[in-house]
Formats: sequence, structure tokens, C-alpha cells
Amino acid sequence: MRSLQESMERALAAICGRPPPGEDAPSFVQHLCEAIATLVGARRCAFWRVGPDGLLAVEPQPYGFTSDLVLQLRLRSGPAGEPIPEQVSLGADGFCSDPQQRGIEAFAEALEALQAQDFLAVGCRDGKQVLGMLAAYDSEAGFGEHEAWLLRLAANAAGLAWQYRQAEAELGHVKAVLEKITDSRRRLLQRLATATEQERKRMARDIHDDSLQALTAAELRLQRLRSTLVEPSQRALLEEVEAMVRRTDDGLRRLVFDLRPPALDLPGGLKSALREYLDHFRADLRVSLELKLALADDLPVDTSQLIYRILQEALTNIAKHARASHVRLLLEEQGQGVHAVVTDDGRGFLVGEAQVAPGHIGLTSLRERVELAGGWCQIESQPGAGTRVEVWVPPTPRHGLMTSIKVLIVEDYQLVAEGLRALLEDEPDIEVVGQAASAAEAVRLAQALAADVVLIDYRLPDGSGAEVATAIRRLRPHSALLFLSREDNELARLQALEAGASGYLLKSQAATEVVNAVRRASRGEMLISGSAIADLLARRRQVAQLLQQLTRRELEVLCLVAQGVDNHGIASRLGIRYGTVRSHVRNLIAKLGAHSKMEAVVRGRELGLIEH
Repeated sequence: MRSLQESMERALAAICGRPPPGEDAPSFVQHLCEAIATLVGARRCAFWRVGPDGLLAVEPQPYGFTSDLVLQLRLRSGPAGEPIPEQVSLGADGFCSDPQQRGIEAFAEALEALQAQDFLAVGCRDGKQVLGMLAAYDSEAGFGEHEAWLLRLAANAAGLAWQYRQAEAELGHVKAVLEKITDSRRRLLQRLATATEQERKRMARDIHDDSLQALTAAELRLQRLRSTLVEPSQRALLEEVEAMVRRTDDGLRRLVFDLRPPALDLPGGLKSALREYLDHFRADLRVSLELKLALADDLPVDTSQLIYRILQEALTNIAKHARASHVRLLLEEQGQGVHAVVTDDGRGFLVGEAQVAPGHIGLTSLRERVELAGGWCQIESQPGAGTRVEVWVPPTPRHGLMTSIKVLIVEDYQLVAEGLRALLEDEPDIEVVGQAASAAEAVRLAQALAADVVLIDYRLPDGSGAEVATAIRRLRPHSALLFLSREDNELARLQALEAGASGYLLKSQAATEVVNAVRRASRGEMLISGSAIADLLARRRQVAQLLQQLTRRELEVLCLVAQGVDNHGIASRLGIRYGTVRSHVRNLIAKLGAHSKMEAVVRGRELGLIEH
């Protein structure tokens, strides 16, 4: 008795124990089934999961099975598609806890295929939701009431463990989504910063090359005109014009500097640009300045641009509103980022009111710029007590503002794969990091290469695109998945959606559409509209209803008709009478809403009942 109790405690502890870090769902199922088999004294154990179509299917890696046949079986979960009941059956001729429910008969039917001598099965629930059935096969000493009780206890524990895993998976998904949102915000800042800096640079270049050159030419002509004037009044008027031209020239040169200090384009140019800006600031406002710079000279250009604009906005706010006599600026590297503090002894303000008051847009802009960069901003001020602005921004990529989108191509046709690679590599913001020609290679490379977007052929030599997508989603939940296919198949679209894909593309689509799809997927966008998703789910329900209506024999007949086999050939292959075949065909046509055998085949293919 003591050894039985100890083994039961060990098994239940194994079932309920926290899964090891990184353990995937198949490993968990194998771990679960092995523990339950030990608990009830069975040689084999499987977890039959209820799918969206109401059918039961064995989760991968059951315990004790040497053949993959069990993974191919599909059992109805209850009469007329009703939810699986809470039930236990003992042996092929055993009993159900609820004799009115006949769903467990399907397990008895499966015994012959599994070559099992006996079995024990019980419903498994996640709270109120039915997950499926736990089934133990081939008892070592015979199944009885005690084993049935143990299996119920184990099923309850397994349901709790499954619920914990699902909650942990959802938490991981939320974390991945938040990370993607953060990355998208940072990319948005990068795009905005790039566009702004490019426009500033263009305006500065245009002013320097056109307006300033024209003013220089005008000054030379005015000097030449001076030598021809004799009247004092004329010379005085000319001097006024010359003074106006010089002021305009100085103003435009200052504008060129404010738009884009030339030093910012040079390595280590932030210090030079800041000192020049502060010289202008000191001269314009007649304030004393205290500057402390503790920065490395190898800051990347994009980091220098970001810091310069943040400080420029803070100092502009002082110039417009503070009426300060002393300003202190500290700039240093801290915590693998850049830390800046700007303080003044001006008149101060109420921070909460300033954020909504007119004229203080600069503070809001400064805060948004910092937060979009992934940093933080703190503003402290009180009327009459001056202002303190403190910011910290993380390091940005040293290879430039724009980071490329890493793409993995999964395609078994070499010519198609090379064509996709050539198409994508023509784009400056897209990098093809690898190619895979099989499902196994795709999963390995997706994890090893940390791809942002994975383009997956719907049909691969060693597996389906949906299987690959599911495996990649488990290993790299933040990678975007795009399906590629030659056929516009609704079932394939639905499988892509269920596998977590962002979109389903046809290989015949225009090149620009494929490129745009990659960019949109990398930003976390869904390429399948809400209405399309609703249509696909409605079609899924329709297929599930049809599967409940169609018998196994009718599906066999439909597949043979699709292969071009006539009624006599079908009767011969299935070992049934010719009249029975005709009856099955009539039923198929009626249930599929068709008018002929060929239309029934077309309808079956559209619904995914027949493989293309």
C-alpha cells in the first residue's frame, strides 16, 4: 500500500509539476502520458484532444506507441457532434459512467486499429471547457474501479497543468506582442527622424546653394554700385540696403545651422554642434551657461541627431518661457544609454497645466520623442523655482537609423526561391537571411537566423506549411508568418490563419504586393481583413457540419470519384454493391448542395474535403 501511495504521489507530482523551461507542447504531452501510464499500470497512454471540428485527435508524442498510426485516427467526440461527455469505459465491452452517451463507443472501434487488448478513458477538462480524453491502453494487471478513480484524479490534475501551460503561453504571447509594439514604436521614430532630418538637410542645402549665393552676389553688386554714387543721400540709402542684406544673410546662415549643423554629419560631431549652438544661445539671451560633457567621441550619427534635437527643444523652451539668467547642461553616458539634464533658474511653471497650455507644445514633443525612442523623460518645475528636464535614451543601432527586415524563404522549388530572393534583395530595407527547402530545415533556420518574417510555401516535400508555421510560432512567437501558394484555397487560408500566419499570398500576385506584404507583416499587421476572417470561420463551421452529416463511406466514395473512378470501379474497390455506390453518390450530391457528381467533387475540393 505504501509503495502504491508513493508511486501515485510521484506520478501526480510529475503531472502537476512546473514544466522545464523551453519544454514544448509535444514534450509536455509525452511527459504527461508517461506519468499517467505509470499511475494506472498501462503500457500505453494518449491524450485525445477535441479539435474545432468536434473530432478527437491524438496530440503528438503519446506514450508507448511504436507506430504513427494513432496520430492519423480521428474519432467523433459524441453523438451528433455533442461535446465529449465525462465518461469512463473499461475494456472493449466495458461501461460508460453515463450509459445514454455513446461517444465512448468510438474508442472501442479504435481498439482493433491500435491492437489494444483493453483500455480505460476519462474526460479531461480545463475548468468548464472540455479539452478531450485521457486514454490508457493495455493494462499490466487489468483495469478496475481503482484505476478508473486514479485516472479521473490524474485527468483533473492534468487539466490544471494544461490550464497553467495555456496561461503561460498566453502570457508569452502578450509579452511578444508588447515587444513587437515597442519595436514598432521605435521603428516609427526612426522613420520620422529619418524623414525629418532628410527634409532639414534638403532645406539647409537649398538655402545655402540658392538664397545665400544670391545674397552674396547682391552684396558684391551693392559694393560696386557704391563707387558710382556721389550724392550723400544716395550713399546713405545704399548703406541701409547693405545693412538689410547683411542681416538677412546672417539670419539665413543661422537658419541653416539650426536646420542641420554640419558637424552632426561627422563622427563625434555632437560636441562641436552643441558648443556652437550654445554660443548662439548665450549670445542671444545673455545668460550664463555651465556645460559638462562626458560622452565618447564614437557616438553614432543617429544617436547624435536624437540627442541634439532633444536638447534643442529643451533649450528653446527656456528661451521662450523661462526668463532665466543661468542654465546648466549635463550630458553623459549612463546605463548603456545617454543621460541628459538641463536645469535653469527661470520663473518655472506648473507641469500639469503646461502640458495642455498653448505655447508649451515643445515639452510634449520632447517627451514623445524620448518615449518613442524607448527612453524616459522627467520634467520638474514649480512657479518661481526654475525647471529641471531629465532624459535618458537607449543606444540606437550604430549602422544607421533604419534596421533591415530579416526574411527567411521556405520554398522547395529552387527557381521560385531564387526569384523571391532576387525580388526582396532589391529593396534597401529587406535582407534575405536564408532559404529552406524542407519543413525540418525551415524550423531550424527560423530559430537560428532570428527571422522577422518567414515566407512559407503551403506545400513542402516533408510536411505542410501549416505544420511548419505552428512549429515556428512555438519557437519564435514574434516572427511574422506569410503563406505562399499556387492555389487560392479557402481551407488553406483558414489553416494559415489558425497556424498564426499574418497573411496568405498567391505566387501569381504582383511583385510589389509581395514586398508590401513583407513590410506590413514585419510591423505586426494582419493582411487578412476582419470580414475575410469571419467568412473563413463561417466556412469552417459549414465544413464541420458537413463532416457530421457525411458518413465515412460517403467520404471514401467522394475521394474515389475525384480520382476519376467510375461507379463499377468504386464498388469493386470498396467491396460493396453497385446500387449502394449509386445511393452514396446521390446522398453526396444532395448533402453538398450540388447537381452532379462533378459539381460535388468541385464542392468537396472547395471545402477541403478532398486533397488537390
